[in-house]
Amino acid sequence: MSFSDLLAQWVSGTSLWDAGAGVVVDLALIAVAYAFIPPRERHRLRLAGGLLLLHVAVLIPAPFLGDPSQRWTRLVALFLLLASLSRAGFLLVVDGVVERRLGRDVPQIFRDLVQVTLFIFAGLVTLGEGGVDLSSLLATSALITAVIGLSLQETLGNTIAGLAMQAQPPFAVGDWIEMEGGRIGQVTSVGWRSITIWTNDEVEVSVPNGMLAKGAVINYSRPSTVIRRTVKVAAPYSEPPHHVEAVLLDAIAGVPGVLTTPGPSVVTGLFGESGIEYQLRFYITDFRIRDPIDSLVRDRLWYAFRRESIKIPYPSQDLYIHPVHDPRVQEDAEERVSERITALSHVDFLADLPGDALRDLALGARRKPYGVGETILEQGATGDEFFVIRRGEVAVLVGGNEVARLPTGAFFGEMSLMTGAPRSATIRAVTPCELVVVNKPSMQEVLETYPLVVERITAVLAARAVSLNEASIRAGGTADPASTQPALVRRIRDFFKLA
Repeated sequence: MSFSDLLAQWVSGTSLWDAGAGVVVDLALIAVAYAFIPPRERHRLRLAGGLLLLHVAVLIPAPFLGDPSQRWTRLVALFLLLASLSRAGFLLVVDGVVERRLGRDVPQIFRDLVQVTLFIFAGLVTLGEGGVDLSSLLATSALITAVIGLSLQETLGNTIAGLAMQAQPPFAVGDWIEMEGGRIGQVTSVGWRSITIWTNDEVEVSVPNGMLAKGAVINYSRPSTVIRRTVKVAAPYSEPPHHVEAVLLDAIAGVPGVLTTPGPSVVTGLFGESGIEYQLRFYITDFRIRDPIDSLVRDRLWYAFRRESIKIPYPSQDLYIHPVHDPRVQEDAEERVSERITALSHVDFLADLPGDALRDLALGARRKPYGVGETILEQGATGDEFFVIRRGEVAVLVGGNEVARLPTGAFFGEMSLMTGAPRSATIRAVTPCELVVVNKPSMQEVLETYPLVVERITAVLAARAVSLNEASIRAGGTADPASTQPALVRRIRDFFKLA
């Protein structure tokens, strides 16, 4: 028996036994769908089951009604049965087959569109079996559709745009996107008419699909969450580009959130009116905190430029004037030298230097600022600088483990300065620090001008080295023959090439 004959029997009033065949088929389809659909999607079958129950409830009293009522009752029952069959079949195909093969969920907008189409088809079949001329109905509906389409042109445009985006989705819920106009946000929902994004300002914005379809959309979450960021900074023309690039790369090392692979890079940009623009490019994965990461990178750049005495230029003009002595400039210079002398005078092995020698050493010293978390020295690295903490606190790390903290007034790096020995520990800033730095050329000049101070310096250094050597022996270590004062004097004289 064909499907149309079965429909005719249901409509003309055959027995409940014949009509029950459709119920059996529907129950079997629902059971198969229940077996194939993932457990989290089985609740969708409630609609199919509810429609089937309504079908039975409507069909049972049909034989006891009059002919006109019986006919319309059976048409309603037919529609409910077809709707239940279409719902169960749709879920079986989409949730049980298509999504399993694709490995991802079918967009809700497509699910709704296909399901509504199937319900409309069931309604048309029911009307056709009821004797309605479908050709005239379709002609009338086409006219109505044209009128509605003209009045709802923009709404329909947004809906069609939504369908197009679902067919080839440029983004998904959870992605960070940027639309034309510079608006950036995270997609929270995708609907028929519009999408909703959540911005960093904690504001929910609804964007029509038509607007998205007309403009470019930048997706920061696909195909990868790795995003390149660029921070621009200017440097004077007097600074060699390779030096500035090295300073920028050193400054960004260890910034939280910045990837080491792929690593950062520097591009020389514009030659501006007041300086050269450099573009520091680096990569992140958490787009949500892009602004805090950019801010921390700029903070590190400021500290790095101050340490290297690189001034960030600003628009300026050259004025040619007669030089005039300004006593305030001399006072500022004297004050800075006095501050360095005060810092150096608290160092034990420099305390016995003559006043002139200490002043010469202070004139050659430099002040270097460091930000929180920046590495000042690396264990095992070579170096010939000595540091005095004028302000702040640093941590001492050996083998990656923190062993001590040095407060304001403490110093480190003296053995590398005096003998060229590798750094024995890593030093990292715990708070913003300002350090007074003495390098080898400045110490060389003092030692050559005041040769007698070598003995005084080495006496203090040797005493400290002997104390550390004895502590090492007590801990089970071996004696270091280079820690005695005569050996230390020879190393210092050899390092500075003194007679």
